[in-house]
Amino acid sequence: MDKKLTKQQARDQKRLARPTAKKAREDRKKELALVDQKHKRKIREKTVKADKKNKKEVIAKKVA
Repeated sequence: MDKKLTKQQARDQKRLARPTAKKAREDRKKELALVDQKHKRKIREKTVKADKKNKKEVIAKKVA
């Protein structure tokens, strides 16, 4: 009888197994940052070699 969980305990276990909203938000933010970095890298490779200031402006415009 000791091993059997009550309904409340089972519910709590399921709830704790899921990521919290805060954790999920952070994970999503990290994933988006990675995608954004890849995107910037691709654009940077495509941009014609120009002076640094101009190049940064081009990258900023395309990504933003």
